[in-house]
Amino acid sequence: MVTGGGNGIGRAIAEHLVAAGIEVIITGRRAQVLRQTAAELGPLARALDFDASDPDAVEAAVAQLPGTIDILVNNAGGATEYAYSTPPRHQLKELREAWLRNIEANLMISTRPVNCADSAPRRPCG
Repeated sequence: MVTGGGNGIGRAIAEHLVAAGIEVIITGRRAQVLRQTAAELGPLARALDFDASDPDAVEAAVAQLPGTIDILVNNAGGATEYAYSTPPRHQLKELREAWLRNIEANLMISTRPVNCADSAPRRPCG
């Protein structure tokens, strides 16, 4: 399973796994991008769209995972705020809060799939 597997580094990792003959589930938030990528990667790739930062979405996705996941690549993540612009310097409180939200989201994005992969598909894992 490759989180954030629809494009960029995640897609490149999924491509290498498929080329090695490994079945791959690519995950991410953008269903259309995932479906397109899975189609391009071929029959060994399957798309599963969900937001890894949302515990309820992760929990719902667990039922669609295979009983065993041999490889988990935690690639999902990124800056959720101020990704393309610099925040105003006079808004330090807002900037701090945005950074804390980004840190929390990225840490949780990497831990929830691990918990789910370890126990899929039997126990709650948010």
